[in-house]
Amino acid sequence: SDLFTQPGRDRRRYDVLRQISHDPTRSQHAIAAEVGLSAAAVNRYIHEMIEQGLVQTVGNTNKTTQYHLTADGRAELARLERAQVESLLGFSHELRAVIADTLRVWHRERMRGVVVAGANFNGGLICLVAESVELPVLALIDLNAQRHGEWFLGHVIQSPRVLEAGSWEGCGLMSLGADKREETVLNQLAQHFGLGYVAL
Repeated sequence: SDLFTQPGRDRRRYDVLRQISHDPTRSQHAIAAEVGLSAAAVNRYIHEMIEQGLVQTVGNTNKTTQYHLTADGRAELARLERAQVESLLGFSHELRAVIADTLRVWHRERMRGVVVAGANFNGGLICLVAESVELPVLALIDLNAQRHGEWFLGHVIQSPRVLEAGSWEGCGLMSLGADKREETVLNQLAQHFGLGYVAL
């Protein structure tokens, strides 16, 4: 089922995990307000996730308590994100085919991997299709600095500046649904670092 159109337990767990991932200092009341649940419901979810080893707490008073995702918590968040992206792929066979065709060409050309631009569900589509054609995702970058350091589909979202630290020869950069400004920036990055660039 579609995680985002069929509200249920997985959707609520996703919402709470995502909020904790985004800002560990948020209170349960702030999380509740953001995700549209009662504070009591958020409290139940957090305590359940602590018992399951998905979340750990730091601090000993309500004012100092922080919630952090454990490695298992990040894996669960990635599983829930993956379920959503896979449900979107099911709706868009044509889009999946276009992405797969491009990535298969890169794979046949012996490209080392793909840098995915956009830590959103469009970027998630590229990541999952890249897995299916056995082309490694080498980096997940996003122009939005507020997303840097967050986890998405098991990848840490990074600044495009990460490209400065490596050799990207034989790699491709792909984006999906970028606006004109983003495409211009990504094209400049690709040219500067010697990446092949495809904007879909």
